Amino acid sequence: MAIFLAPPSYTNNEVVTDPSFVGIYQSQPYAILMNPFVFDFNSFIASIPPPFTGLNAPITLYFQAITLYDIAINLPYVSVPGNPIDAAQSNTIALTVQPEIIITTNQDCLNNWIEFSVEQAGMGNITFDINNAYPVVANFPNSISNQTTEIINNISGNNVPFGMLITNPDGCSTALNDNFIGTFTATLAPVGNLCESDNPIVLVASPAGGTWMGNPQVLNNETFTPSGVNINSNTIYTVVYTPPTPPGGCAVSASIDINVIPDANSQFTAPTAMCINENPVTLQTAVGGGVWSSPNNSVSNQGIFTPSLSGAGIQTIIYSIGGTCPSYTTHDVVVHDLPTIQFDASATEGCLPLTIDFSNTTAGTGSNFIWTIDGITEAIGVDAFSHTFENSLCSSIGLTLTDQNGCTHHLDSLNLICPYPDPVVDFEYNPIKPSLADYEISFNETLGNTAVNYWEFGDGQSSYDWAPTHFYDVLVPSEFEVCLTGFDVLGCESKICKFLQIESGFEIYCPTAFTPGNDGLNDGFKPILVSKKEIFKYTMRIFNRNGEKIYESHDIHQAWYGNNDKGDLYVADGAYTWIIDITLEGLSEKQTFKGSVVIVR
Repeated sequence: MAIFLAPPSYTNNEVVTDPSFVGIYQSQPYAILMNPFVFDFNSFIASIPPPFTGLNAPITLYFQAITLYDIAINLPYVSVPGNPIDAAQSNTIALTVQPEIIITTNQDCLNNWIEFSVEQAGMGNITFDINNAYPVVANFPNSISNQTTEIINNISGNNVPFGMLITNPDGCSTALNDNFIGTFTATLAPVGNLCESDNPIVLVASPAGGTWMGNPQVLNNETFTPSGVNINSNTIYTVVYTPPTPPGGCAVSASIDINVIPDANSQFTAPTAMCINENPVTLQTAVGGGVWSSPNNSVSNQGIFTPSLSGAGIQTIIYSIGGTCPSYTTHDVVVHDLPTIQFDASATEGCLPLTIDFSNTTAGTGSNFIWTIDGITEAIGVDAFSHTFENSLCSSIGLTLTDQNGCTHHLDSLNLICPYPDPVVDFEYNPIKPSLADYEISFNETLGNTAVNYWEFGDGQSSYDWAPTHFYDVLVPSEFEVCLTGFDVLGCESKICKFLQIESGFEIYCPTAFTPGNDGLNDGFKPILVSKKEIFKYTMRIFNRNGEKIYESHDIHQAWYGNNDKGDLYVADGAYTWIIDITLEGLSEKQTFKGSVVIVR
């Protein structure tokens, strides 16, 4: 179809050169081209170029049927071979096209009415008829003027279909078919009192799919959690539900009040860890009157926890309070067992003095060490120490320490250290009062408690003989410290020392008469000297009764045979005076001895 704004005036079949040519519209196949001309208004308006897109006033168009056959040879239209109708001879049809009738609605769901208006551009003050209106219960006007507003009353419900046919005086019409959205009213299922510790509940509302409003600490969509807020008294939470509503609809929300009752306050404070030997503690509760539950009834009715009753390990204490909303609180207390104290001693017995090293071997780490011997503190703050025992009494060793859990314990190992008693030794020597005259001194251990004797004589000489004799090679009176070290069968030793005083043994005895005669019987006069070894200097002089010295000798072994210094062999019989001067070893002063002797023939 060729479209023109005025009756076409082209020649030579040059349709497109016509000054009023607008465009081409293909509405139907050629075979039915001459049948009644039918087209869709919207598709028609949209298919032709401006100014015909969206009419704002009536317009007259001229239509002429043509045939588009071969665009390759650029022929706008040609005769169809074998067809009795020549397109060039088709009639021109004049068609007046009016703008579209537009109906606008606005729903008032609260007042149950619909406001609507009808507009057809460029048509002036015309009146449209209203027909086929539904639903029949609604109040529709019979007509409406162009570009005015009317009301449809008495329409209610949800998604109620409604509609009408609008016709202008020229018979052009348009139909309205729509739904009245209406009002959606929510309902909420009631909820009774809840306890704070109750599990979350799912609230029930209709119609489903709406939105929930309330305290976000307790409400998440339709889930209500009573414990979302820590409360101390009855608390009412208001929950509002708004139903889902399509655009243009109204929603009537519903609300409920939920009363949450706080749980009974069963909170209490207790230590997290204790040592099993600690003193009982009183557990502090927020509210009294509850019931305690604990291992081995280690918590009394008064709330006193005794760790020694519970035993070691993780002990769970429960405090319960009844009421409308009962509650209970659990608390774990770690009860630490006492450390198993162990220590090593380098020895437990031995000879005195006995030095022993002690060291802590308790498992784990320790501190605050206190070592005792027979209850007396010996070392503090160290895990090892040494001690020398000086007597043979058995001793108890104690160790107190604090382990890594802060628990303090003590171990007493009774009579752990028992040194061997030293052998008791004593000795005697003979002679009891030795002198330089004695050739040797004998020694003897007197108690018999030893297995081995070791003698030290004080002059640098020693002996392991059981009962030795010893000669002191001295010439002057001397003092020696003699020591005996006795060893028993256990190898223990004891030592005793005594001072041995060797006095001078010097003595002199002189005969009162002698009989010189060379008969071998009492031929000479010589003093008897005891402990000659002590004599350092010796002089013997003989005097006659006139006081004249007749003989002198410095040899202790030389006797006087009655001769004189002149060589006379024998002097007259009679009494003679002798004087002997002796100086002992180590002494500067001489000793003088006097007497008389008688020569008898």
